Amino acid sequence: MVKGIAIGFVAAAALAAGCLSGIRSSGSKADGWADLERRAGAGDAAALYELGMRQAQGVQGAPDWKAAARAIRAAAERGHPEAQRHLGELYARGLGVPPNAAQAAGWYRLAARQGVAEAQFNLGVRLATGNGAARDVQEALTWYRRAAEQQLPQAQYMLGVHYAAGAGVARDEAAAAAWYRKAADQGHAGAQYNLGLRCQEGRGTPTNRAEAVAWFRKAAAQHDADALFALGLCLYRGQGVEPDPIAGCVCFLRALAAGKTEAGEAVAVARAELPAEAYALAVREAERQELLRRRRAAP
Repeated sequence: MVKGIAIGFVAAAALAAGCLSGIRSSGSKADGWADLERRAGAGDAAALYELGMRQAQGVQGAPDWKAAARAIRAAAERGHPEAQRHLGELYARGLGVPPNAAQAAGWYRLAARQGVAEAQFNLGVRLATGNGAARDVQEALTWYRRAAEQQLPQAQYMLGVHYAAGAGVARDEAAAAAWYRKAADQGHAGAQYNLGLRCQEGRGTPTNRAEAVAWFRKAAAQHDADALFALGLCLYRGQGVEPDPIAGCVCFLRALAAGKTEAGEAVAVARAELPAEAYALAVREAERQELLRRRRAAP
């Protein structure tokens, strides 16, 4: 099945996950702050945008979202495309400005028209879900495609979701697999999982269980709960890989901890079937891997 219960849910989750991607500055505390303020004060759009990014980061102290929003708005009103995108994101999250879905969609649209891929994707999400803009799946697909053609993986993934579900387009498993592959090649975990399913089942691409396992491994390495569970099933049953029930149980345990409730039954089966020492080993290994993941994720 397609990762995600519904198109709107998948789209909204994708937007929430990536809403503030790209909030970063090219400068540092000592990197020409006075000159930047001088140029921003003179109305230079690029300087206003850079100033806003630095204020959002707290380069000169604590983050100041209200000041950042003022500077970014000034740049956006002067036509700066990235400022328009980020102003949309500020309205989407209510950072420095009151949350306003319609304002977010409006600024995304201005940036999208200037070719900003992330804005094209975010506008597509708004149109697909009717959040801040009238729901229009066909226009959403147009913007997803434009962003996908600029190699934005989340847009490629969403095209795969639409083709797999036949939402706004004729259902086409081959097209779904092709778009998932493009996103998967760029490291998108959801696309890697969905492509793995298609390789496993021969939907839209030739059946290749070994390749399915490879994609599940890549997504599982990003702590994707669905992929952890799928990889666990492959390892436990020996599908596309040499059977390794202990490693499979480790995946089940980690998938369950990541919120995959279906993994609970698999854990119960493994606990009943494995020798007590083997199950205890799987529990310790799952805990070790989770601890290592958390350490790597810590700032």
